[in-house]
Amino acid sequence: MTAVHQNDRLRAMLQKLRQCGMRITPQRTEIIKIMLEVPTHPSVDTVFQRVRQTHPSISLATVYTTLDTLARVGVLQEVAGTGERRFDGYNRSPHGHLVCRCCGAVEDMELPPQLDGFFTKVHDFQAESLQLTLTGICAACRDQDGL
Repeated sequence: MTAVHQNDRLRAMLQKLRQCGMRITPQRTEIIKIMLEVPTHPSVDTVFQRVRQTHPSISLATVYTTLDTLARVGVLQEVAGTGERRFDGYNRSPHGHLVCRCCGAVEDMELPPQLDGFFTKVHDFQAESLQLTLTGICAACRDQDGL
């Protein structure tokens, strides 16, 4: 992601928080910046370790609360099925996740274009977000275990 695109996304995410009546704190801003920099679906602990580099007094509870809040208002997406709380703020295009139940790897998955508008046409439902997680065994684990 280019620096210009990252700054545009940061501004848009902060604007979304303002629209939801939330304060823009230095801690929230730093957590969003981290999520925009890390394409690997970081865990809460990973975010906590990174944000402590610039905000050493931040608590783990604050990071949990902030990530929950950001996911609730649609700024981030929580990745289900990983066994630990992990979040996605890097890739905002509609996509799903492939989660390996052996090694815990999470990979973004493009969604078929046929899904665009499907729920509106078939169910008369205007979706605001979509979370699709497939859990299974990645190629590396299958190769390693001879599956």
